Amino acid sequence: DHDHDHGDHTGHDHSQDALDPHVWSSPRAMHVFARNMLDALVKANPERAEYYRENYRHLAEKIDAVDSTLTALLNNAPSRSFIIYHPALGYLARDYGLRQHSIEFEGKKPSPAQLKELVDMARQEEINTLFVQRGFDLKNGEVISREVGAELFEIDPLRYEWDEELIKIATILSRERDEQTN
Repeated sequence: DHDHDHGDHTGHDHSQDALDPHVWSSPRAMHVFARNMLDALVKANPERAEYYRENYRHLAEKIDAVDSTLTALLNNAPSRSFIIYHPALGYLARDYGLRQHSIEFEGKKPSPAQLKELVDMARQEEINTLFVQRGFDLKNGEVISREVGAELFEIDPLRYEWDEELIKIATILSRERDEQTN
């Protein structure tokens, strides 16, 4: 395992070329997408340009508010690392100085050796937060949670209310260990 500033995936492909499709976990990336959509819509349908610009302004304000909230919550998070079953928060980790460690290895359940490596790393880094996405197998998450004393939280990064889910995740990460509850 080696260190990166962009949200590690312990037991995951560490190459710079690895594609992480979970860009919606970053309000900063959402700004880029929103701007690109605005430009494409204005180009395709210039007579509705003002309508598109007004909607973009509202969305940009919402994105800015989420980014500000996440920054405030995560600036003083007691731990900069967390474990997640499926590595869906890499961009969030990158943008807010966190480290993501995944239980999955290349989309597969971990081997016993990989599970032991993850438990050892979690103990060393004193990780106290473990996320499992809704619909994923809880068994390995429960084993790791029990072994290292981390709180297990179910999240839904695919939720339509992306802003509320990101704030929920940041709120969990910002809590002190003894304040965390399921």
